[in-house]
Amino acid sequence: MTDLELQDEVRGRIFARLVAAGIRKIDIEAFELFEELEKPGPEKKFEDLFCDMIEWLEAEGLLRCGGLAGSALGLTTAHSCQVSSLGLALADQPFGQGGMTATEVAKGASTDGTDAYAKLGAFIGTAAGKFLSSL
Repeated sequence: MTDLELQDEVRGRIFARLVAAGIRKIDIEAFELFEELEKPGPEKKFEDLFCDMIEWLEAEGLLRCGGLAGSALGLTTAHSCQVSSLGLALADQPFGQGGMTATEVAKGASTDGTDAYAKLGAFIGTAAGKFLSSL
């Protein structure tokens, strides 16, 4: 898995969790995502990517986050995260060849498995760029 592919999948998994929660605030643990991925690389490097991705999604206006914190065990958690109105608007936009939505991926309705998260992550990254360039 290349670094860009990993970024897409992590972005997609974070966004799917946010969409599944709706406007409720949730905590997202880096370790939980690390365990879901196939061979994402060294855990420390993954935690750095997780933190960077949360900060990027927040800067792009797709989520709100109460902050990132590490535990005594060194595990990072993003606290009180919730999807933004822009994120909710993107959640129902079809993407990919099958025309699935982030809401469908979050509900597990996709048959693409982990590939669905990578496709969702790529879509979110591209959509955020297009939206900001249209302003």
